[in-house]
Amino acid sequence: MSNYKDKGSILVVDDTEETRETLAALLGMKGFNVRCAANAHQALSEIKQEKPVLVLLDERMPGTNGLTTLKKIKEMDSSIKVVMLSAMEDVDLRKEAKKSGACDYINKLCDFEKLETVILSILARNIIGP
Repeated sequence: MSNYKDKGSILVVDDTEETRETLAALLGMKGFNVRCAANAHQALSEIKQEKPVLVLLDERMPGTNGLTTLKKIKEMDSSIKVVMLSAMEDVDLRKEAKKSGACDYINKLCDFEKLETVILSILARNIIGP
């Protein structure tokens, strides 16, 4: 098993506890250091405490949605990588997320291997450079 803990943490932001716990467990088993937040406010607070290398951000959350949260994260620190997660496919939202600085926009119902591939690709680019 690879150990990515020295590469920085991944912040999982999703209002659904089951999704947060599942992603945290799967990523933890792969050797990632994972933190979780249930909403935008918690996410921004977590980022202020300890900058993550990557944020997995749910688009549809009560209160502040994922797109607005993405913009706030990028205002705080543009170097933080963000992958938007959504249970629904929305081409316009995908375009807007990418335009706002998201590295990727994927269906959160995809298989974990696809998500892991996206994460590893982003981390590799982050280590090597833009």
